[in-house]
Amino acid sequence: MRHGEYSDSLRALGYFLDNIGARNVEIAERDDFTSVTWVALDGTVQHRTFIDAELEELRRARRLERHGESRPDGLDTAEMLRTLGQEVEEEAAELLGIAEEEDGYRLSWVLSGQYRRLMYPRDEIRNLSLLRRAAAAARA
Repeated sequence: MRHGEYSDSLRALGYFLDNIGARNVEIAERDDFTSVTWVALDGTVQHRTFIDAELEELRRARRLERHGESRPDGLDTAEMLRTLGQEVEEEAAELLGIAEEEDGYRLSWVLSGQYRRLMYPRDEIRNLSLLRRAAAAARA
């Protein structure tokens, strides 16, 4: 993933993961690819890597399909990951990884040479998402 594209790339990945019913998602950002691991509906652990071109294709496909159909409670994986990507972008940080846990998501990044690891409860992510949506609507 490239800096400045975290929110769009993570939303597209989240949409992919929502569509396959993934849970316990872990995303690791590497220099040349993004590694994603999840538990499938049948309980098996699945893994896939995405290069930038594949992420761009996911983003493009998602833009064509998007019609505001996210869950009304704002808790779909796509919106959660998008909001976390916005947090990283707002800090101008480098994303290292995201791990879904029982009560939220653990976000790891590097900012000015300092490693940060923060836990974001689902309610906090939902509130951040709602605030950003309201701000965007006010600007429109």
